[in-house]
Amino acid sequence: MFKLVLTKKKDHISGEVGFITRTENGRTLCRVESWAFTSCGIGALTQLNLSDFKTAEEVQQFFDFVCAKVADDWRPDEFYFLVSDHQLKWGSSIPLMVKNPNVKKRDKFYNKAHGPNWLHLYRYSKDKDFPALNPRKKKGTV
Repeated sequence: MFKLVLTKKKDHISGEVGFITRTENGRTLCRVESWAFTSCGIGALTQLNLSDFKTAEEVQQFFDFVCAKVADDWRPDEFYFLVSDHQLKWGSSIPLMVKNPNVKKRDKFYNKAHGPNWLHLYRYSKDKDFPALNPRKKKGTV
């Protein structure tokens, strides 16, 4: 269903980058990067405008594929992706991705570079380990 071709990053930087395509038609779905932000714990999915998922099941197959295939020696089982309001609302299958039970929004901020729009940071976690971002303190504590 999917194919991933990876290349080593240049200049001795850890990790690999590549593109995920559909095996049946060669259409590119997205770009993937291991060791994103030079961290072994983070994978990144970018260029998601090209994704064309049709069902929630297909999205889960995609995430399973990414976790299993992103690198021979590295399995973070989680990936981050950043999308705009436009990508969440119109003409893409990103809304199917963010509805996946293993995906959670981690941040939202205004695009200061060239809005007007909001950006949304999502995290896919195979383990669904999503602690509260701002845990509430018990009453009476400082």
